[in-house]
Amino acid sequence: METYLGLDLGGTKLLIGEMDSRGNILRYKKYDSGYFNQQAALEIIKSSLDDYIRTVGWYDQKPVAMGVGLIGRVDPNEGVWLQIDPSRTQRIELAKELSDIYGMPCHIDNDVKSATRAERVWGFGQIYIRKCRYRHCRGYGDKWETNPWQSFQCRRSGTRACRCEHRH
Repeated sequence: METYLGLDLGGTKLLIGEMDSRGNILRYKKYDSGYFNQQAALEIIKSSLDDYIRTVGWYDQKPVAMGVGLIGRVDPNEGVWLQIDPSRTQRIELAKELSDIYGMPCHIDNDVKSATRAERVWGFGQIYIRKCRYRHCRGYGDKWETNPWQSFQCRRSGTRACRCEHRH
C-alpha cells in the first residue's frame, strides 16, 4: 500500500503522520517546537523526523512522498520557505534538502493552505462542498458564485449563504 508522510509545523508544535491515499491517518506523533527562527525550525524538523522514523517507523514501507505545511510565506513551486514573519526571514530550499536527506519527493506550502487543501480532499470540506455545491447551489443562474476556492456568495444581496440555508 502506498503511503504519504505529512508534516505540519505550527507556532507551538510539529505534527508528523503517515497516511494512505484516502487520507486515513495510519501513524502519527506530536513534537513541541516553541519559538524559533527558520534555521532552528529546519533542525527541529530533521531531528523530529529522525526520531519519528526511529521510534514510530513506517506503516509498511517507506512513504512515496512527503508534504510539509509551514507557518509564514512559502514558494511551493520552487520548494522554498521564504519567511516565518518579517522579522524572521531566511530563504531555505526546504523541499530539496528534505528530499535529498530522506530520499523521497517533498512538497511544501503554507500550513493554512495545506490544511485547507487536505480538508477539501479528505475531511469535512469534501462533504460540505459536495453537499452544498452540487446538490443545492448549482443551477441557480447568475445569483450564485460557485468558485470552488471561495465561499459561495449571492451576487444580489452579498450574503454568504446558499438556497440550502447553509451559511458559508
